[in-house]
Amino acid sequence: MSYCCGATMLGYIGQISKKGVTVYSVPLLYCPVCCALKVHPAILDEFELVLDFALEDEVDEVIFCAEITDEMLEEWSEECISFTSEDDLYQLFQAQVDHSLALLSLSRILKDDKWREELKHRLKILTCRIKRLKQKEGSNTF
Repeated sequence: MSYCCGATMLGYIGQISKKGVTVYSVPLLYCPVCCALKVHPAILDEFELVLDFALEDEVDEVIFCAEITDEMLEEWSEECISFTSEDDLYQLFQAQVDHSLALLSLSRILKDDKWREELKHRLKILTCRIKRLKQKEGSNTF
């Protein structure tokens, strides 16, 4: 499991730009709290090769993975709390909120005030991200 700033990283298939090349359909890990984004460790070497080939061929856009199988998703999900497409970020954020709420209960039982405040801060950020996603979805309906 990958963690970032205390939060569990979320997995999704998305795009990332590096060295002037945009690579699509890349397994990524994303921290919903601090917004850190990194290429999934299981495919990092392959990603670097694709990036090198794109730079050699002087292309600025490339697709990393044309077809994603259930087996691939199962393997990649071992590093994160969930693995899905970019369109399902709402569900990923909601799972992160649920996880943080469970930890908040534990922090109260343990009477760990510092941890509790960190979790409250994380929940506030996640709630704002969910609200933004809902607003974005609402504006796309017209």
